Amino acid sequence: MSDRDGVDRVAGVDWVYVAELTELSRRKRKLVEAGGERIALFFAGGEVFALQDTCVHKDRQLSKGTVLDGKVVCPGHQWIFDLSTGQAGDRGECQPTYPVKTENGRVWVLPRRRRMQQPASPATAVESGDLGRPGPGRVVMIGAGVTAAVAAQTLRRRGYTGGITIVGQEPHLPYQRPPLTKEFLAGAGDRTDLCVLTREWCDEHGVELRLGTAVHRIDTDGPADAATDAVAAATDEAAGPDGTAAPDQAPGGPGAARYAVLEDGGRLHADAFLLATGARARRLPGVEGERVIHLRGVDDAERLRARLRPGARVVIVGAGFVGSEVASTARASGASVVVLEQGAVPLERALGARMGEICARIQRKAGVELHTGQTVSSYEETSAGAVVCTAEGLRVEGDVVVVAVGAVPDTGVAERSGVAVADGVLVDEHCRTNVPGVYAAGDVANQQHPLFGRRLRVEHFDNAGRQAATAARDMLGEETAHDDPHWFWSDQFDLNLQQCGHTEGTDRMVIRGSTEAADFTAFYLERGVLRAAFTIGRGGDVLAAKDLIAARAAPDPDVLCDEDADLAELAAAYTAASPEPRREPREEPGREPLGPEPQEQRPGGPATAAATVQAPAHAPVQAPDVPYIRVARSGQVPEGVVRRFFAGDVELAVARHEGTVHVSSNYCTHLDCLLSSGKVTQDGLLCSCHGSVFDFATGEPLSPPATRPIRIHPSKEENGEILVALAPDEPAHRRRR
Repeated sequence: MSDRDGVDRVAGVDWVYVAELTELSRRKRKLVEAGGERIALFFAGGEVFALQDTCVHKDRQLSKGTVLDGKVVCPGHQWIFDLSTGQAGDRGECQPTYPVKTENGRVWVLPRRRRMQQPASPATAVESGDLGRPGPGRVVMIGAGVTAAVAAQTLRRRGYTGGITIVGQEPHLPYQRPPLTKEFLAGAGDRTDLCVLTREWCDEHGVELRLGTAVHRIDTDGPADAATDAVAAATDEAAGPDGTAAPDQAPGGPGAARYAVLEDGGRLHADAFLLATGARARRLPGVEGERVIHLRGVDDAERLRARLRPGARVVIVGAGFVGSEVASTARASGASVVVLEQGAVPLERALGARMGEICARIQRKAGVELHTGQTVSSYEETSAGAVVCTAEGLRVEGDVVVVAVGAVPDTGVAERSGVAVADGVLVDEHCRTNVPGVYAAGDVANQQHPLFGRRLRVEHFDNAGRQAATAARDMLGEETAHDDPHWFWSDQFDLNLQQCGHTEGTDRMVIRGSTEAADFTAFYLERGVLRAAFTIGRGGDVLAAKDLIAARAAPDPDVLCDEDADLAELAAAYTAASPEPRREPREEPGREPLGPEPQEQRPGGPATAAATVQAPAHAPVQAPDVPYIRVARSGQVPEGVVRRFFAGDVELAVARHEGTVHVSSNYCTHLDCLLSSGKVTQDGLLCSCHGSVFDFATGEPLSPPATRPIRIHPSKEENGEILVALAPDEPAHRRRR
């Protein structure tokens, strides 16, 4: 039945009337708007095709392109897209397409935004093949942190239109934890600044949030076929739109083949699950009380923040990264700090004794009272404060005690679900568990790592996001392995520390720079092969080291030490010589594909509905009254390079990717790091300080911790020069001293 406003409701999905068939057959192409989206219609070979109008390569209008032999040629950079599939030849890019139908001489399309707001039922999404990107009908994320957030964003960016539910025990929106020991703890910003997903984004993209809700187990017993899925879908419908079963519906039976069973007895149906339960703070026996804080969540950080003031005395047990960052923030607040560390030096397990001694020197220079080789033996609270005693005879008094002795993977849901567990949830390189349809990522995942040839459980922010993206892509049928050389950062005592790779098993260290000046990079080698790197103040060295580690390079140690040697060029040479990574066929007993092999779609691209409506406010706007000015010579920015330039007083990052120049503000929106010190990647511009990647075309952050876009400036190349147009109100960013 058709509504008067041109909307036809078919099988619970809204189709939109956009054109008369006779008019389109005459004109051959037409730009229309449906559901807030700009869609290019084409008539070719007696059929109607609908593609997103904005080209995924450079935001040009396909509706102005040339149609030849079932393909459209983009007027911008001559990319050629297949009208039926959206595939751009052999480029690996895919232009989003839309379902089209013709009835009684009228043309109807199904806009993406409407599909996201009204997710299809599980059975329909898998079987129909015309409702967007193939994949499971519904995905439930267990855990509501960065891992779940990135997985949801990845699914939507890659065109998945099924249901997504994020279930989390905390009542808070998904937020990032690294600021809890640094800027948030120091009083900068509030909880909203920590969020990686907003309610508005979730509403717009059809992501359901179930916060303050605990999952007991995943019920995967029973057959998982179309018949049981249909029963499950009917059960979900009877239970309500959120998928929670009525209290009197007992688990089990054919309709409970795939359910998340909640602590309150409710159930959530899904075809795929992501265990993103993270880790919980490790506790010391007997060290509990009103003055004890185990810093793991935002509530803990707010308790500690209220106690950091000039004159306060803070006792920190543990000199790992969390303990060291808290010590740094506490000292900056004017508090006195005592750190008790069981090891001989801070961070010895991660960095080794030599680098640990450097970290100890940095802490003591900043005024931290650091005691190593200390084991806590007792704790008590008095009317005056807290008292910590060690087995070595040390007695320390303080106003508050922070216990930072590591974390324990939260495997309770996995264990109760029959998922294999050993120091975390055991997963393969695709983040798949031993139970089909169940994935794990982030701090809880113990992954078989193809690069290092062993199992690794990594509690790092960057790893959580990358594993989440790998799991999401595997749900969509993409053969993606997580083989990244793990990387993390730590900001403490006005220094930026970074490490990539793993030091375990290494037998030689070489230093580039000055350890005395805390301006150096340490390279860890194992039988000549580079396995890890640690740096203070040299993020660019770590970016090059990551590529060298991934290539299993055995560089000349003298070159690594040579300050005049270009590490980026060295890494590029090894990367070019490395063979393509071997991909094993996906054949597992009992594992059924979640959908046909999909076309590749650009990450961060227009699968996000809002990005197709109009250019964001931060995107480049071609204003005819804004003149272009010269900023650099073309030869100064070769392929794959980003460099720093000035246009008057405005500081810019100028990058070249796939032959095209991109110009943006040079400051990351997270903590104002210089983007020109970062790296050009396939997805976007990578900040070398904290790992955020920004989309070249829109400036949108594709990965946390950044949550705000960078400013993109219109640019062009003429006569061997790079030109940029700056808005009249463009703020000036002067050179840093």
